[in-house]
Amino acid sequence: MAEFLEGLRRSQGMTKKALAHGIGITPRSYRNWLARASRLQAKEVDRLVAALRMSVAENRLNLYRMTGQLPPAAAVSDLRRTPEMTLYQDMINGLGHRPSSTATAGTT
Repeated sequence: MAEFLEGLRRSQGMTKKALAHGIGITPRSYRNWLARASRLQAKEVDRLVAALRMSVAENRLNLYRMTGQLPPAAAVSDLRRTPEMTLYQDMINGLGHRPSSTATAGTT
């Protein structure tokens, strides 16, 4: 896990001091975090994700998985409606509870 975090940090050209500052901790605390990276708390993971500017969902998800945390639920505004979703929603909407003409025709 520490190698993964260090790789992310280096790929963004950040020093350990800069990342520690972005997280809101001292460089010494960051070294301690690396020593126990697999046991970070959810708040700590959130701070790492923000400081590393992890905008790619897959990298965020990997970080949460590697630390045994559940990622936060996506905001509704982050969800995209795919054409398939639209098709299925239209099909569901077409199943509304309207009386059919055959059901009412037989009851006179």
